[in-house]
Amino acid sequence: MELHNVHLTSFSPNVIVHLDTTLYLRISRKSIQLLFPRLLNDEPLIQRLIGKELHLPTQLRFIFDHKGIVQELGTHVNTTFALVNLFGSVEDTLSVIGGFQMTESAEIVAAKNVKKVPDDKLELRRLQSKMNQRRYRAEQLELMERLNGAVSNLTTDVARLEGRVGSLRVSVPKNLRSFDPEHNIAKEYFRLFAQGFTKRSTDPLHSHQRDFVCSVMHSDLEFMNANGLGKLFTQWDLYTTMFQSILVSWDRSCVVTCHPQVMLEGQAVMHLRISRRTIEALFPHLLHNEPIVQKLIGRVLALPVLCQFTFDAAFKIKKINTFASAVVALMDLLNSAEDTAIVVEGCLVKDNAELVPVTIGSRD
Repeated sequence: MELHNVHLTSFSPNVIVHLDTTLYLRISRKSIQLLFPRLLNDEPLIQRLIGKELHLPTQLRFIFDHKGIVQELGTHVNTTFALVNLFGSVEDTLSVIGGFQMTESAEIVAAKNVKKVPDDKLELRRLQSKMNQRRYRAEQLELMERLNGAVSNLTTDVARLEGRVGSLRVSVPKNLRSFDPEHNIAKEYFRLFAQGFTKRSTDPLHSHQRDFVCSVMHSDLEFMNANGLGKLFTQWDLYTTMFQSILVSWDRSCVVTCHPQVMLEGQAVMHLRISRRTIEALFPHLLHNEPIVQKLIGRVLALPVLCQFTFDAAFKIKKINTFASAVVALMDLLNSAEDTAIVVEGCLVKDNAELVPVTIGSRD
């Protein structure tokens, strides 16, 4: 029992106190035999009830004498409200309330000579239950059909709107666009590869770099006289491996042509720290010229590279052109035309910035 409220309703001639409570009665098979004898022939309903709680709103009235002793105790229960909450159905409640063996004063009346429900009435009840279930399934099926139709209509609308976006994109003159998507893609590309290519597959940056390239570039990308993304990753891997350190900056960019495709041009500078391994792979002809080797090892070569990105209508890069100025970079580093000429003579950095290193086994 749970107490909710206490009301003092009278002082004279007797003190009367009302209590609002709730009785919590857990139902067992014995409870059903005692309180719901009409259900004994309805096993499915019995199984639904066993283990549930009957929440019975109960009002208690205490009448005290002048000594504070209870003279009278009255009780009143709201059985209809309790049964509706228990069954969850007015229809089921109406079918049993007439035979509920509890009075409004909460008195349980023992059932005597409980008669079985006639078979025809029991069959009628079962038929009514089946019809209710069938109606519920039909309503659910209708709801699912409506939802599927709504999803189909939305899918059609999305496809239609995407088509309109594509047509609008084509119809807008390119000279009216800001070309921010192209600028942002180039900027993000050099930001991700600012320190070269991360070769460790466990490093999150490795996946980020590969995913970005695959998302903004065509799989058959034209790059350094080759098709495909493999050449791009190979060159980044060589730069990261051949030099002691690498730092790439993206200085500026501008759109140089809009028709038939957008071409973005920008200036990058690759700051490459030279090591002995760099000399062996890219300047093998200097291995017998130790004075120049010493001038190069540990120094940073600032290699300017002009980059041209050609985009398609979907803002994906289909071609990259690169032009490097190795002579200018070496001249700035050595401050000697004579030394620069010696270094450039056998330099394995092409004019398009492609590295074509030799292996130790291939040298004479």
